[in-house]
Amino acid sequence: VPPIPPEPFVEWAEGFRVDDDPFRPTGEFGFALVRADLFAYGAYDGSGFESAAGFESDVMNRHSKGGFSQARFERRREDQVDEHLDRCREELEAHDPARLIVVGERRAIRELRDLADHTALSDASGDPDEALGNAFRDFWTTRLYRI
Repeated sequence: VPPIPPEPFVEWAEGFRVDDDPFRPTGEFGFALVRADLFAYGAYDGSGFESAAGFESDVMNRHSKGGFSQARFERRREDQVDEHLDRCREELEAHDPARLIVVGERRAIRELRDLADHTALSDASGDPDEALGNAFRDFWTTRLYRI
């Protein structure tokens, strides 16, 4: 299954043909990785990233208490994630690419789906530049099965 599915087609011919365009990056597009605490964006120019931007937000990760303290922690964390995703939306709207691919955590994908032409889950980690490169590689990697 290619990362960007092609339009349906049927062709009768002498042999088997696979168009490789859906399996590799082509053209110009924006590519964003969004997690609860990280945002990374790159403008792809057809051969590589011509520019990149990213930031990390301070989102609480752990809590060892229970009860009311745990509930308060979870509310504060949710508010921090909401603020981070709002900032990610503003950043994506400012770049406004003709085509946009957004990858990342399930919640981020759900929140930003309206801006994206294509979405996928990704667990890429690291600093924004490293994570963006890992997510880009993961998105365009397709497993080939031979029978």
